[in-house]
Amino acid sequence: MNINVFKNTKFSIGLLGGSFNPPHLGHLFITNQLINKLDLDYVWWIVTPKNPLKDSNDLLIFEERLLACQKITSQNPKIIVTDLESKLNSSRTTKTLNYILENFSSNNFIFIIGADNLANFHLWDNWQDIWQKIKIAVYGRKNYQHKSLKSEAAIKFGKYRVKSYNDFKEKKPPCWIITHGELINISSTKLRKKVLNDKKKETRR
Repeated sequence: MNINVFKNTKFSIGLLGGSFNPPHLGHLFITNQLINKLDLDYVWWIVTPKNPLKDSNDLLIFEERLLACQKITSQNPKIIVTDLESKLNSSRTTKTLNYILENFSSNNFIFIIGADNLANFHLWDNWQDIWQKIKIAVYGRKNYQHKSLKSEAAIKFGKYRVKSYNDFKEKKPPCWIITHGELINISSTKLRKKVLNDKKKETRR
């Protein structure tokens, strides 16, 4: 589905950006949990061409990651995969969010990040501006939970954190919540190595 169909709609939409390198059942599992917990109509998977805070040496080709995202979400009509950042020629979250909030303003957007993202959020471009513009749902990850709550972003916007989903729905930005749920232990690194090894085998044939 092309995201342009949402230009005049009034949906509650979660925004999950990432390299999806590669996409896996963990991404799908977390997305489905957040759809239920936050009562979302849709979640957009925004596949980034490149994560400016990560090493791109082992980054799979963008088109491959995009296609893999489309395949793994094909049975869930509530997940919309988009190449928006590629079209904007940007991997900067602030530019992507500004575009979405300006062009799809009739909808209610929630920015979804993992606890590991919260831990280094202060390194993002215009990070404080992001918190002022959109509500943020942080998906708890056990290994990062303690570290993320001591992060610069969590401390700076600590007074805007809510613990009730009902309060989260009613509040305007800045507002954030930590969601808790089950996690699937899947290693993206191992999956990338498998994809690369499979490619090498195909090349040798």
